[in-house]
Amino acid sequence: MKFGSTIKQLRKRQGINQQFLADRLGITQTYLSLLESDQKTPSINLITSLSEELKIPPSILAYLTLNKEEISKNKHDAFEKINPLIEDLIHQILLEGENSES
Repeated sequence: MKFGSTIKQLRKRQGINQQFLADRLGITQTYLSLLESDQKTPSINLITSLSEELKIPPSILAYLTLNKEEISKNKHDAFEKINPLIEDLIHQILLEGENSES
């Protein structure tokens, strides 16, 4: 799972620094840094709070954090075909939509 890098990317795209997001989440900046470097694993409650703060539905956040290695081998081909399309839609609808509203 590439949870940490996904959170970091989403945070930076929205122009939010670690301290601001950490304060909004009620955690320390150090803990957020550890999450972003995948040295800590967030609780379900923290994932929910992160998705709210980053304005990304939890299911989409979970999808963005998938690695090919986490997909069963018999589904790799289908994942490889559909993943670029899904990621493109997510970026167009959720991520670029955030930038165009600002």
